Amino acid sequence: MLKKNFHRFFGRILDTHNDHHGSFSPSQIFSSSFTHSKPFKTYSKNNLFQHKGSENELQHDHTPSEMHLNNNMNHSNHLNYSSSNSQHDDSNIFSSSTLDNKNSSITTSKKNLIGLTLQELIDTLSESIPSITPHKATRIFSHMYTQGQTSFHDMKVTITKREMDELSEKFEIRYPMSVCAETISSLDKTRKYLFDLHEDERKVEGVVMHFPEKERITMCVSSQVGCSMNCSFCHTGSQKLERNLTAAEIVGQVMLAKQKYHNFPLHAYSLPIQTEKDREKRRNYNENAVSNVISVPDQMERITHIVFMGQGEPLYNHKNVFKAVKILNEQHGLNISRKRIGISTCGVVPIMRRVVTELGVDLLISLHATYNDLRDVLVPINKTYPLEHLFETLREMILNKELDRKVTFEYVMLRGVNDSISEAHRLVELVKGITCAFHLIEFNTWPGAPYECSTSETIDAFGAVLRNAGIRTGVRRSKGKDIQAACGQLKTSEFVKSRRAEQLRRVSAQL
Repeated sequence: MLKKNFHRFFGRILDTHNDHHGSFSPSQIFSSSFTHSKPFKTYSKNNLFQHKGSENELQHDHTPSEMHLNNNMNHSNHLNYSSSNSQHDDSNIFSSSTLDNKNSSITTSKKNLIGLTLQELIDTLSESIPSITPHKATRIFSHMYTQGQTSFHDMKVTITKREMDELSEKFEIRYPMSVCAETISSLDKTRKYLFDLHEDERKVEGVVMHFPEKERITMCVSSQVGCSMNCSFCHTGSQKLERNLTAAEIVGQVMLAKQKYHNFPLHAYSLPIQTEKDREKRRNYNENAVSNVISVPDQMERITHIVFMGQGEPLYNHKNVFKAVKILNEQHGLNISRKRIGISTCGVVPIMRRVVTELGVDLLISLHATYNDLRDVLVPINKTYPLEHLFETLREMILNKELDRKVTFEYVMLRGVNDSISEAHRLVELVKGITCAFHLIEFNTWPGAPYECSTSETIDAFGAVLRNAGIRTGVRRSKGKDIQAACGQLKTSEFVKSRRAEQLRRVSAQL
């Protein structure tokens, strides 16, 4: 009876809406596009391009995500349906907006300046308002990213009132997401942020990790909603890819996290703490804060490093990731050194070398195995780019003097799978002639995980073999494991599913 009334209820909505706006999918009822945009244009399987693996093909109009997704359609049994496609078959789950956000559900006549590189911002402003010189545009960019300002009228820039009003009429400075949840680890101060994307109300996570022994705070950012890599040891890989993040959404993660850490001068008590009086002021501020506000981090706790190790394969969204890196690195903005930015990849060989040649940031490669049969299971992209192809490319880069810094290999330690001493010796042979370092990663379990973490003794013995061969090796201890924020544990589809279920319950209660 409830099911019958449910369909009768939505039938009335469909009939009413179709009379005025045309037909649409019932699934749009629970998306922001229901009230703001036209029905989504969908891709069928036949329209998705096959991933051939050449660099030229990866630069065409269709993104690597679209091409690689077609290859992974046959492996859907390893993936959990996310909330956006849980009620549909594979042929209709990817719309033009779910891959590259081409259809916006938020309509505005103002152009958002967040996500533009400095040169793009200069060109955009000067084209629209000729009196805005490159110097003035640079100052605006600087105020956006060094002070976190989002209002033109608050900026101390030498421009006329007319120019200020015209800027406010034509442009806006708006972060394309907001922090809807913040979780703090009781073990190591790791903070996990759940971001609500304004474009389509999807969710993505970012993590801020503290390394006091290294005097650094590193933020792990996401590049996609979900992931198409399907790595068998990674919880994130079980969330089907929904779409790429834009450059603004990637940069927005960093900006919002820095706001939470009061890294901008505009915030209260933002000056460096130098005296006991300053510390007393901050303590009083924390004590007087409302109950739902988490205590303000010490101002000396500044986010210093950025790693692309969150949700998604960064190089399957390389256009937006590269643009975001340039914004983060811009000296008139956040000015995060290239040496403090790292991009981790499963081994997308055609684009991998561009990380070094174009960006000059640290390249990290998820290796996890020493022979193809095992890596095919752990990291399925190995079927497209096997180990021979991967290491041949690295040696070519060294030969061509494109790679003048060390490569970091990541190796998750799985008990009884890839942690034997013989595997360690094979690694030594595999990387011979390559200046590199190894991060041995403790496996972080998750519900239904098919693996267990190697013992501490095994990890130490494994690392000793690499160190004795002269390879710099460290063990990446888990950060935020108690809040599901450690490496391989990020997944937002479960949160979205529960939210959709709550929406259905509320609608059913009204019938």
